[in-house]
Amino acid sequence: MTDDKRLIEDYLPIVAISAEASREKSVRKGHISTVHLWWARRPLVACRAAVYGALMPASQFVPNGGSDAQKKSLGRANAAKFITALCKYPGSPQVIKEAQAHILKAHAERLSTEQGKTVTVEDIIAGRAPRPRVLDMFAGGGAIPLEALRLGCDAYANDLNPVAHIIQLCTLVYPQKFGKPDATARGMTGPKNEKGETTWGGLADEVRYWGNWVLEKVRGEIGDLYPAIPDPEFEPPKKRKGDKDFDAFAEPQHVMGFADDPQQKLKATRGFLTPVGNADQLARLIRKPSCPFICCSEQFSLVEKFALEQISVEVAAFFQFIGQPFAHRLGAGFGENCFGDRKDAVIPCQFREANIFDQIILCAVGVCEASK
Repeated sequence: MTDDKRLIEDYLPIVAISAEASREKSVRKGHISTVHLWWARRPLVACRAAVYGALMPASQFVPNGGSDAQKKSLGRANAAKFITALCKYPGSPQVIKEAQAHILKAHAERLSTEQGKTVTVEDIIAGRAPRPRVLDMFAGGGAIPLEALRLGCDAYANDLNPVAHIIQLCTLVYPQKFGKPDATARGMTGPKNEKGETTWGGLADEVRYWGNWVLEKVRGEIGDLYPAIPDPEFEPPKKRKGDKDFDAFAEPQHVMGFADDPQQKLKATRGFLTPVGNADQLARLIRKPSCPFICCSEQFSLVEKFALEQISVEVAAFFQFIGQPFAHRLGAGFGENCFGDRKDAVIPCQFREANIFDQIILCAVGVCEASK
């Protein structure tokens, strides 16, 4: 039996890989973690090191000459240098290509030994021999199979969780299947075909198109709730000598029908930003409207009212405890005589706490301070 010890069994530069994996966690743009939140997602650089180390023989970087101790020391030093360069995010295409060549060469040698005939790298590239296969039976967010694909392997991923399976499709399958433009398929961003129909412009462009479409529709529905605010980093163009005054914040000229298009009408002008929230929205949440219940004039914020509506089950149980009729659904208002003469009901001690939820409960049953 030949010695088939792999590099991952002998040595990996763990400190360098860990440092790069820690830095990768701060990456937010262009990383697969932005596809969907997956709590057990592994760093890509660590998975790249694991796949490469599992497919390479331990003797990959060991020199031929010298004593055993010298060869071992130099081999680990060479391995540390290459793997450290390989495991950078997003990674050097040149180094990744070199790693692919290492893997195919090692795989060709193993196939030659197993099949008893010579198998070359060219045979693997041409499809006359199989590529290395990497199986991840619990793939989760798909980090390991993604790095196996990056290193030129055939990757197989599986997971019992359907959410993980969808993430794997979006990460591993759809980019390969739909990533490139296709003149034979219908789309929204590609050039028009002979029939005048737009064709498939590639997965990234198509997703971007429909994402912008959703944003424009949402802006048309609720854009008026988020008025634009001045951009503090905006620098108006300088006025050129002899030109008329230029309003840097003026809306550029639009095509006819602009006023009838709610999506276009609510776009932020130059020099302004569309906020995800603003002071007016916050004020509407924290202001103190009157209590919706007729029993008193207690005031509480809309945030507290929302919380009140969420505890209808608890309040219903409380009504049953004190014997009050629960005439209407909480949040819809109570009848004027809903509570009868039971305003002097004895309130259990657990309902006398001074937090907002208990105060709302007391308000609802007519025994709060404002109703006495």
